Amino acid sequence: MEIQEPRSHARLAASIVLLAVIGAGLVGAYYLLMNSASQTSNGPAQVVSVNGPIPPPNPGGPVISLSLRNVGKTPITSLNATLPLVNPRGVLFPYPFGFNVSPSNPLLPGQSIKETSTLIGASFDSSVEYPLTINGGLLNGTQFSFTEQVQVVPPG
Repeated sequence: MEIQEPRSHARLAASIVLLAVIGAGLVGAYYLLMNSASQTSNGPAQVVSVNGPIPPPNPGGPVISLSLRNVGKTPITSLNATLPLVNPRGVLFPYPFGFNVSPSNPLLPGQSIKETSTLIGASFDSSVEYPLTINGGLLNGTQFSFTEQVQVVPPG
């Protein structure tokens, strides 16, 4: 009977890191699958545009501009969006966009708002659709959340 030598600490650490990366990738894939399966909803906010990368080039990650419009009949008092993109580790990461909307500064019906953000370490393909999740609240207290498939297209 042959006695096997225990793994070295470095090999054990590498195995743990590999399992963590695989686990994170599976979580990211599940997130994408669940959001991609969502059907586009007619919420009170409509996507006007998703543009990027905005010049000049940024070595930290692409600058993305997201424009939304209030297509409802009630002022929007809170508004956020999340765009999942792949980070440098190959993991799907949700990049948040927060809009300057509040009860004292609502987005009125027919108005549009734009938020520009540097997505540190992100990458995207302008020929691929991504699930953009939009959520917020209305002046009357109603909350909303829906997902819409979008493409990040070059500006202009």
